[in-house]
Amino acid sequence: MDPHRRPKGPVRDRGIPQKVLLLRILRERHHVYTDGHRGPAAERRARDEIQERAGIHARKLQALATHIPRPTSGHVCERGFCVIIHLDGADMRVLFATVLFDDRNFQPMGIYHLSASLKAAGHRTRVVDASSPKAVLKAIEEFKPRMLAISTLTTRYRLFQREICPEVKRAFKDIFIVIGGLHVTLMPESIGDDGIDAICRGEGDHVLVELVNRLDGDGDYLNTAGFWFKENGEVFKNPAAPLIADLDGLPMPDRGITDIYPYCRDIPIGIFITSRGCPFACTYCSNASLRELYPDTPGFFRVNSPARAVEEMELAVKRYGYKRIVIMSEVFGVQKKWLAEFAELYRSRIGLPFWCQLHPSMIDEERAEMLKEAGCATVGLGIEAGNPRLRREVLGRRVTDDQIVEGIRILHRYGIKVHAANMIGLPESDLESDLETIDLNLKAGVDFPDVSIFQPLPKTRLAERAVELGLFDGNYDDLPTTINPSAHETTRLDVPHKKVLKRLGFLFPIASKSWLVRRALPLLLKLPLEPLYLVAYKLATAWLKLRYQVGLGTSQLLNRQFYRMLLKYMSY
Repeated sequence: MDPHRRPKGPVRDRGIPQKVLLLRILRERHHVYTDGHRGPAAERRARDEIQERAGIHARKLQALATHIPRPTSGHVCERGFCVIIHLDGADMRVLFATVLFDDRNFQPMGIYHLSASLKAAGHRTRVVDASSPKAVLKAIEEFKPRMLAISTLTTRYRLFQREICPEVKRAFKDIFIVIGGLHVTLMPESIGDDGIDAICRGEGDHVLVELVNRLDGDGDYLNTAGFWFKENGEVFKNPAAPLIADLDGLPMPDRGITDIYPYCRDIPIGIFITSRGCPFACTYCSNASLRELYPDTPGFFRVNSPARAVEEMELAVKRYGYKRIVIMSEVFGVQKKWLAEFAELYRSRIGLPFWCQLHPSMIDEERAEMLKEAGCATVGLGIEAGNPRLRREVLGRRVTDDQIVEGIRILHRYGIKVHAANMIGLPESDLESDLETIDLNLKAGVDFPDVSIFQPLPKTRLAERAVELGLFDGNYDDLPTTINPSAHETTRLDVPHKKVLKRLGFLFPIASKSWLVRRALPLLLKLPLEPLYLVAYKLATAWLKLRYQVGLGTSQLLNRQFYRMLLKYMSY
């Protein structure tokens, strides 16, 4: 059977109102496979739903599932076959645009989820690495989408708003441009910027499908929940849609959408997210502001079931051959019962070393033992500031020096390395307090001391505090495109040690690993050797990241792949 040929038979002749039916069929038993679940119950639910929506008799559905030996569209799903039956009518095309590897966003999980939801509803999707307007224009010319869906953070918003959106509108005036992400969610007034037709506030899995369905059917879309629209100069404001409570009910992420880019497809690590939201309320983070968008919603922090989380990882590992897993959830394993079940499933079905993120207050012997048994190799930990007052009063992180040091020692006893996040140039900080952060990393024996120069994010409490103190003018335009010290710009805050902040950032990882360099810092910060410090910083951070996050060791120093990846990480 030609994989691109449309199937014949009674299914196509029954006048089914849907344009596309997607049936996932397991190779082993030809069971219908839907929404990440399998087994008799899931099979019955799938058949009932399809029968109700399309009018297919269950026995004919079974015959269809049994007799199609390969995907009719050529698309293979990770655990089975995707049978796509194209019916009359044109499905809508959506082009996603984001900046990929340049933002360490080489596996854009948000786009994976949105694309999966749209495809399940019968629409077509593609993604473009929006490194320049030219790349986006070329993708639009080739794919001919009706919608351009942009996903961006604050640091890249102006690239799209100033360069890409106006260029796209000049060349393709009828294309519908929608922007989503944290920036527009917290700053919805961005709808007034030129070239933007809509912004998505909050989670888009369900509401983007609703919007695309309405646009595809030429229906009224201006009252779609979760969006603000602009039409003929008038702005239409709709409330945020409810948070998605059942994460297991979402389709498996569409990782294949980025397979056209080798730096997404061939990377040896797989990125996964097992939860949404965060139970903590740090002042520098957007989660506290996002929580205010849903004042009557008790379940802001939600998690996948351990079974669903492990199944998603298992499918992706089989397809891409990952050698290491990175779990980028805001905080991992909050509930010990959940972690125990995850550890058992992960160990038996995947068994790869993985990286995850914890809050220092969570670490104890029991949790460390479960992580070790599961295969955890590295834990990401937020130290953020070495000065106790800054950490408690300015950052809202109620954790002591002793908790941090003891937590790291516990992890080390179980053979788990520590990747610590730190910030310098905070409001109310000075050179002395930033040196205290280096000292705390040294004292705790952090394996990978990572550092960023603080940049204020819209609507966060810490950014508002910086404005109140006269340290920041509240203008979020032209923020550095990365928070790494290698950014050409330094902090936007008028902190007293602003002139030496970049040098301190360059030397931070090395000084946090060497008492000798730490003692020499007062002298090194006075020397105008930034180009040399920059090279040292990039080499150190690239090696530490590849060693403790990607998992490449000294035995692979002669591996050609190691040097290719080293150059990529140094390009940040």
